[in-house]
Amino acid sequence: MKKPVVALALGAGSARGLAHIGVVKVLEKNNIPIDLITGTSMGAIIGAFYAKNKDILDVERIALSINNKKLFKLLDPSLSMGFFRGNKVINFLKDNLGDVEFKDLKIPLVVVATNTRNGESVYFDRGDLVNAIRGSISIPLLFSPYSYKGLSLIDGHLSEPVPVNAALSKKPDVVIAVNLDSKKYLRNDMSPSFGGIAKRTVRILFYHLSKSISEKADVVISPDIDIDYFASFSEASHIIKQGELAAKKALPSIRKVLREFENL
Repeated sequence: MKKPVVALALGAGSARGLAHIGVVKVLEKNNIPIDLITGTSMGAIIGAFYAKNKDILDVERIALSINNKKLFKLLDPSLSMGFFRGNKVINFLKDNLGDVEFKDLKIPLVVVATNTRNGESVYFDRGDLVNAIRGSISIPLLFSPYSYKGLSLIDGHLSEPVPVNAALSKKPDVVIAVNLDSKKYLRNDMSPSFGGIAKRTVRILFYHLSKSISEKADVVISPDIDIDYFASFSEASHIIKQGELAAKKALPSIRKVLREFENL
């Protein structure tokens, strides 16, 4: 009986990305293998933290220790192409991950960013891990674009919000995707203002892009989260719980796909 190679594609979503912790907790508890991780933006951060030591409870501990006050201490004002430089974020990542390279991780990882020059996804799976993550999380206007390996990088959310294509590039047998651009998030009330309409427009675009890419996965986990992007890290417990609930709901589908592969 052949055991399938399972890839876990962790989508973008800032604070909503903490739901990935809950997903991994459930997969671990139910002995669902995770042989490869791909991550976009917050998915890249959670994926990297877990891939380093395969200790999801330690990742959860770090997440629960970050409230909004601590979060804003990581922001360093900038006057060039973004409100923040992102250097303090790099320091935070290095403090927690160390000077680690992809080859040092216990689970293979692919980090997804977007090339500003052509709009294409860029996949990183070798070299310095922190630099790759910094490129992946460069939310336009919030963080300055990041120069790495001769590229100008912005948030992977713009080109591949759910990194299923990145997973498929490694030719796994099964892809489990976590899509954070859910219908509930899309259903949030729209403020009758210019900013509210602009935000709603962006959410609609991401909803359809994420849905289209996720359809290539064997199983899609969609946590039911309707909080805002950046200012909700203090709700980590709730977000992680939503990830757990969504993963539990998806378990029958995951087990079915794994059984079908093993019986080939």
